[in-house]
Amino acid sequence: MEDRRYQTGSFKEFHESRRGWISGQFFPEGGLQHDHRAEVKVVECGEDFSVQKHYHKEGKAWVLVMRGALYFKLDGEEVVVHKGEFVIQEAACLEKITHADPDTQFIAIHAPSLPDNKVVVE
Repeated sequence: MEDRRYQTGSFKEFHESRRGWISGQFFPEGGLQHDHRAEVKVVECGEDFSVQKHYHKEGKAWVLVMRGALYFKLDGEEVVVHKGEFVIQEAACLEKITHADPDTQFIAIHAPSLPDNKVVVE
């Protein structure tokens, strides 16, 4: 295959093979998906979707809701983000997604993409 300065793919393919991640430092070096500047994930929420309580030691996170709604606890405050809305979180913001409306889709972006940056809180 020839070297290209672009890559195409399907969200479904990456949802099944990479849990939705399409870019980040954890992809093999040399490929277009490998990038330390940011990691990008597209998520299709199932019926029992939730994300455990955690924070990121460094950087920022952006969550953009494309369809449905996400129900967060951010630093202890309940926040609902609907279709067409977003939330931006600074480092150390304590985050938990308690649930999502059925068929919710969102894009998560973390910058920079750092190994071991996510800290799970019990």
